Amino acid sequence: MIRTFTFGALASIAFAVPAMAATTSFSTKKDAALDRLLDSVAMSQQIRMQLMHNGFTHVSTLARDPEGRWVGTAMKDGKIMSVAVLLPQGEPAID
Repeated sequence: MIRTFTFGALASIAFAVPAMAATTSFSTKKDAALDRLLDSVAMSQQIRMQLMHNGFTHVSTLARDPEGRWVGTAMKDGKIMSVAVLLPQGEPAID
């Protein structure tokens, strides 16, 4: 009985995986857009953590402005202030 159940489960998985793989393909254009979005979200979170490490609290969600800065609001020493972070552009240094 257990062998029959196991064989049936494996057979259903074997037939379902190729069907799922065929229906979940994305175009490279959508993949690139999703990668840029995820990179942007990850970078925003990394900058928020750095601001909090530097003593800011209540850091808002950060967004990029037209000049490429990450801007938002944060609190430091009991005062709410605008914050802007500009990351250096260029190739990363590899030693």
